[in-house]
Amino acid sequence: AGRTVTWAGSRLAVATVSGAGLVTGVTGGSATITATSEGKSATATITVQPSAAAADLFAVGAQASSGAIAVGGGGTILRYDGMTWSLEASGTTNALYAIGRDAAGTPFVVGAGGTILAYDDARGGRRGGDDPRLRRHELESSGQRHDEHPL
Repeated sequence: AGRTVTWAGSRLAVATVSGAGLVTGVTGGSATITATSEGKSATATITVQPSAAAADLFAVGAQASSGAIAVGGGGTILRYDGMTWSLEASGTTNALYAIGRDAAGTPFVVGAGGTILAYDDARGGRRGGDDPRLRRHELESSGQRHDEHPL
């Protein structure tokens, strides 16, 4: 107690360090944090993990039994379970723009290129590609659908 500690960081674009030693991640990567006091130094290497939602998000929608989902660029789907957001595989790299429900209440996501993904709210997940009731379809440049979706 009573000793002065000076803090420094090697890559401030990755992580910053306050005068009190609080390290804050800025972007993904590694940085070295150094503490110096009375001529002695100690270093620690930290790794900052990039955010799961590095893509822009365009819509958020609630699901009756499973929290919420958010969709965005690059096929990004984030699922909220009431506690945390987690990245979910969408099966597409197309931007996803909106979330809706069909007449039966089944949630679906629509995106670029005519992408439509349906969700089974009871199971809390996207219906798999083996489900004949769900097919991702894309509009060809002519505007013709080459896959139909029953929604």
